[in-house]
Amino acid sequence: MNLPKISILLPFRDAEDVLQRAVDSILEQKIPFELVLVENQDTESELARKLVMAHSNFKLVREIRRGIVHALNAGLAECSGIYIARMDADDEMLPDRLFLQSKFLDENQHIQLVSGRIVYRGIGMEAGGYSSYVDQLNSIQSSDEIFRYRFIESPLAHPSVMFRKSAIDRYPLYREGNFPEDYELWLHWLEQYPHGMAKVQEDVLIWHDSDKRLSRNDLAYSEESFMKLRMDYLVRYVIKEHPGKPILIAGVGKKARKKIRIMQSAGLKIDAITDLRPRSFDQLPFIDWNALPEPGRYLLVSLVSNRGSWREIERHLSRFNYINERDYILAT
Repeated sequence: MNLPKISILLPFRDAEDVLQRAVDSILEQKIPFELVLVENQDTESELARKLVMAHSNFKLVREIRRGIVHALNAGLAECSGIYIARMDADDEMLPDRLFLQSKFLDENQHIQLVSGRIVYRGIGMEAGGYSSYVDQLNSIQSSDEIFRYRFIESPLAHPSVMFRKSAIDRYPLYREGNFPEDYELWLHWLEQYPHGMAKVQEDVLIWHDSDKRLSRNDLAYSEESFMKLRMDYLVRYVIKEHPGKPILIAGVGKKARKKIRIMQSAGLKIDAITDLRPRSFDQLPFIDWNALPEPGRYLLVSLVSNRGSWREIERHLSRFNYINERDYILAT
């Protein structure tokens, strides 16, 4: 029996109203695959059992421990393919997704994970920042951009990715904690493979947003949880890659001060601050934003939170000949 090249990992809970739509989109894929459905709920899904009986390339895994992390790790253990494609029950695959992503991995052996562009289907005026977040996701395309902008927000939509099973370097792969499990995995992998993630240029997923979506209802996906995770990985990176270099923080507003405290508690010494107007914080020296020192004197870490402001910050720093990752790091 030939093992499938691609395994699709799809955990679900209380998704009877949307699961068929997701599966129908998967069945439109143009190359072979296996689908691993992970049932993570109290009651058994009649629909899931009918689907598995109707399709020989479907598997059903029952994971009784509640939570997306348990479901993902249980499903991974049953995936036979050399490539793992993530999928959520809320969403739809576009017909060429598996072909495009597997072809890209075949042709780019140095890439461990590939995503693609997202089509957003929101919930009207209640969508909030999700629509602009998808616009930002779609603006970040190259491996270099994914790495450079990793501390701004999660640079990948979880249900849009395909990765090599051989890239799994820890067990369990997904970690449980008060943080978003997918973003934690991206940050972990980007430590191991700084330029090992990419995106195809085509749309690969319709991302359906709703008020039931996990990221809207679980504390692990709160703004505070994302912030703490980013700062922890950021401090680790700075200490490893820029040991002993003086740190200049850009942005000293209320949110930035919380981030600075996290960084200090993690062992990072802050040497100076800069902002659009004079500020005071911990008696640190203040440097005018429009009179920055020459490159190399500090590692500037931007903690400005306003969505989209990092583009303008990047343009401003380029005027002083600052180079991303060498002279500054963008974070939110």
